[in-house]
Order: sequence, then C-alpha cells, then structure tokens
Amino acid sequence: MPRPVTTPAGAERRRRRYLGVALQRRLILVLAALEAVLVAAFLLWLRARLGGLAEALAFRAHPPPGPVAPLFLAEIARAAAGFVAANAAVLLAAAAVWERRVAALRRPLCRLLAAAGDLDLRPRPAGGGHEALELAQVWLAAERARHRRVRELVAGLAGAGAEDCARRLAEIEARVQGPPRSG
Repeated sequence: MPRPVTTPAGAERRRRRYLGVALQRRLILVLAALEAVLVAAFLLWLRARLGGLAEALAFRAHPPPGPVAPLFLAEIARAAAGFVAANAAVLLAAAAVWERRVAALRRPLCRLLAAAGDLDLRPRPAGGGHEALELAQVWLAAERARHRRVRELVAGLAGAGAEDCARRLAEIEARVQGPPRSG
C-alpha cells in the first residue's frame, strides 16, 4: 500500500489574522466592566432584600410557621434570575455589535474576492480601512502583476517554432510559478 504524501509540519499553515482585534479588546473591557457593575448591583440588591427579610422576620411577634430558609432561597433565586437576564441582555448586545462589524468587513472583502475569482483584477477601492481588506488589495495587486507577466511571456511565443515553443513554455511555467514557498 502506498504511503500518503506528507508535508513538513506547518508547511501548509498560514498565519491567521483575526478580524476586529481592536473591537474585541473594547468589547472585552466593556463586558468586564459591566460584569463588575452587575455583580456589585446583584450583591447590593441581594443584601438589601435579605436584610429586609431578616429584619421583618426578627421583629415579628410570632415567627412564621415552618422553616424560613425557603423564604431566603426564593429571594436569592429572584436575584439570580435578574442577574442572569441582565447578563444575557449585555451579551446579546455585544454579539449584535460584533456581527454588525464582521458583516461590514465581509461585504467588501467578498466583493473583491468574487471579482478576482472572475479574473476581474482591476484595482478597486475596498473601503473599510481594515487590515484584511488591505491584505486583499496587496494580493490583488500581486495577482495583477503576475497575470501581466504571463501575458507578456505568452506574447513572446507568437513567432516561435514548435520545439522552441515547448522549451519557452517550460521556462514560462518555471518563471510564473516562482520560487517554492516556505511555510
């Protein structure tokens, strides 16, 4: 059984570039600050509610029948439900901000790459001023130069004979592919 062809580790790996790093930092800082505020509000509200309940129970002439722990647990459950609801609202708002930012970046990037897929390599403004869009513009310029070079090399084949043509095509292929890329 033939062995599968393997490449050196990392040869096919490309550097990952994450979208919106600055926005991620801001969102994380805002979420951490909001979480601190929510925890403080939760604890203060819980202290006030449990303190009020304890005071109401302490100054009664006759204690309520049965255990009082369920009363305290019910207050804690109400406070926890409010805390979870507030956290969910904050996370949904952060997700909406993030999705809007990614969509605003993805639209021009997809248009640019779709045009390149159709071999429309004309320069066009990508908009947005994001690193991913700038990298796509650099790649598009490199592809434009590569295709121009191929056109020039193929134009040189016009007057060549069959043997000369085959030799020059091999040279063209080697020049167009360029040096092997390292991982």
